[in-house]
Amino acid sequence: MKTPIVIDACTLINLLRIDEDDNYLYKHLTSLDVHISETVYNEFKANLFKNAIDDTDKERLNDIFSLPGFDHHKDEDIKRNLGNNWVEKIVSYVGHTKKQNGELLSSLLALGLSREKGEKICFYTDDYPAKDEFCKFFSIQQIGLIEDSVDLLLMLYWTEEDFSIQMLKRNLYDLRAEYYKVIDSFVKKIDAIRSKSGQKSLIRKKLDSIVNAFYSKNMNEFGKYVDDIRKVKDKDIKECLSAFPYLPKEPKIAQKVDYVLKELEEIDIFKL
Repeated sequence: MKTPIVIDACTLINLLRIDEDDNYLYKHLTSLDVHISETVYNEFKANLFKNAIDDTDKERLNDIFSLPGFDHHKDEDIKRNLGNNWVEKIVSYVGHTKKQNGELLSSLLALGLSREKGEKICFYTDDYPAKDEFCKFFSIQQIGLIEDSVDLLLMLYWTEEDFSIQMLKRNLYDLRAEYYKVIDSFVKKIDAIRSKSGQKSLIRKKLDSIVNAFYSKNMNEFGKYVDDIRKVKDKDIKECLSAFPYLPKEPKIAQKVDYVLKELEEIDIFKL
C-alpha cells in the first residue's frame, strides 16, 4: 500500500532542483501517495525557477512543472472538508498570524487525510519555524509526523531498491549546496545594494552586518540581521527579500545534512 505524504513548496523545490538524474527523485516520489494543496502548487510555480538555475535544469523541470502523479487538492475543498469552524479553531490554536500559506494549508490537508484514510500522515517541510508552529497540533490531533527533505531522502533510500548509498550521499551533499547557493545569491544582491548606500547611513550599517556575518560563517547572527532589515522601508531591499521567499535564516537543513553524513560513517541504514 502506498504511504500517504503531504509536502510543501520549499521542500519540493529544493529536492527537484538537485534532482539531475533524469528526474530520478521525482519518479520515485510519484510511487508514493503524494498530496499537495493548491496554495503549495501556486508557491511551487512562482518560485521553482528563481535563484541561480541554468537552462539545462529549466528544461528538465519544465517536463514536470504540472507535477503529474501528485494528488492536487483545492484549498476550498480542504477547508470545506474540515468545516470553517475547525479551520478557525486550528489557526487560533497554533497562533498562526500569517496569511493562509502553504504550511497552514498542508497541515489542514494532513489532518483531513489522516481522518479520511484512517492512518497517520507525514508532512515534509524544510520550514523550521512552521515545524515549531504546528508540531504541538500534529501531536495532540495524532495526525502523524512533521519531517524534512533529509528525512525524505533517507526514507526513499531504504524503500527504493535502486537507490544506492552513493546516490543518497550525493543527494545530501547537493541539498546542502542548494541551500547555501540560495543564501549566497541573496548576499550578493545585498552586497550590490550596499555598494549604492552612503558609507555612514543606517541602512549601510545593517547591510554590512549581513554580509560580514555570512562571510564569517556566523549564521545565527546572519539570521538576526536579515530579520532586522525586513523592517526597513527601502524599495531595493524589499524587492531583494521578495525575490527570496524561502531564504533560510539559519540553514538548519545544512547542519542536519552534516550530522547525517557523519552518522553514516558510523552505521549503515538497514534495507532489505
